[in-house]
Amino acid sequence: MIFPLKARTQILARMILRTGNKKKFWSSRSLSQKGFTFLEVMMALMIFSLGVVVIFKSFLISLDRMEYLTDRVYISTALDNRLEKIAQMLKVYKALPAQTQQFDKIDVGSRQITVEQTIDIKTVEDFVDVFSLDVTLKWNKKSKTMQLSRSAYITDFGEVGKK
Repeated sequence: MIFPLKARTQILARMILRTGNKKKFWSSRSLSQKGFTFLEVMMALMIFSLGVVVIFKSFLISLDRMEYLTDRVYISTALDNRLEKIAQMLKVYKALPAQTQQFDKIDVGSRQITVEQTIDIKTVEDFVDVFSLDVTLKWNKKSKTMQLSRSAYITDFGEVGKK
């Protein structure tokens, strides 16, 4: 049976008046009983285990995020290297890559990531030797497709003054 607040306060006041001592009423244990009850120990263990679970979960999330960022750093470096390689191909061989989509493996620490490279090359309007270059690398990470892209303008002005 649940009593309203006013009734509960009156009942509590009567119990305190019967015992004559407010401290004696609140401490249900006598001085000879020391230690914790089973319920107190179980509640403390439950609160402690919830704290451990939260800390462990945040640790796992941090590890997963760190792995993703490591992959991103390595793939970003590979992407920059590919842009530079294409620019050098244009300067040295006077040609751009014919294959616009290929698969490659990138070493990330002790494991390899398979990436799909897509290159989109377009000529820039009003310029003969200037090209717009978009390079995209895609990789799978735990059933998600990640993607990183770079864009650049490349040209070969090596023979501008020669006829």
